[in-house]
Amino acid sequence: MITTLATLALLAADDDWNFKLSLGFDASGDAQTVTNFRVDIEGDQKTEEHTYETLLRIQYGESEGERIRNDVEARFRGGWKCGEERWGLFSDTRYRIDEFQNFDTRLTESLGGTYQIYENEGEKKWNLDAVFGGGFRLDSGLTDPTADEFVPEGNIGFRGSMEPSERQTLKGSLFLYPDLDGLEDYRTFTNIDWNYMLDPDQGLSLRINADQEYDTARLVRSAWNVKVMVQVEL
Repeated sequence: MITTLATLALLAADDDWNFKLSLGFDASGDAQTVTNFRVDIEGDQKTEEHTYETLLRIQYGESEGERIRNDVEARFRGGWKCGEERWGLFSDTRYRIDEFQNFDTRLTESLGGTYQIYENEGEKKWNLDAVFGGGFRLDSGLTDPTADEFVPEGNIGFRGSMEPSERQTLKGSLFLYPDLDGLEDYRTFTNIDWNYMLDPDQGLSLRINADQEYDTARLVRSAWNVKVMVQVEL
């Protein structure tokens, strides 16, 4: 945690980076949830040669005084173009600490290639990339002593975005991570993010984010996690 915050502080000192802070509550549908909040600190740097994205996410929830959620996740994704072609390379690293899974921590790494299907296509500026590669997941503190801590994985998916209007942005991604040890188990991750700019001068936006993670080999939440948030540019 301290290392991640220090890294974000160093990145913020670079003028080429853009940072945003999001605050909000989960719309989990649980009527008994009294406290259920999330904090996101996102950063990105875009040039003609590369794109870097960072995320620090903190989520906490209580129901009738009982803690029901307590997790922290840090992400870093890098993308590099291969000349003037549509092809590129990527690296995606995620580290997660979660009190309510059957692991204490999870480190995942994916490396591979990308292919740009659309780039600012049409009036709504469609963007769509295909992603393919491989990597691993490394879990610690597993409740099942017979489970493998290190598992090699594949990575297949899509990342896209569009601008329905001048003030709106819609982004989405869908990834499949098959277990390369036997192809019987797999993970999926889906994310949808809608942003509406309320005040361009102040950098204030309304944000709705929904994601779903499914893991056939672990006790990972499969229900959609929907958040209504207020976002401000730092």
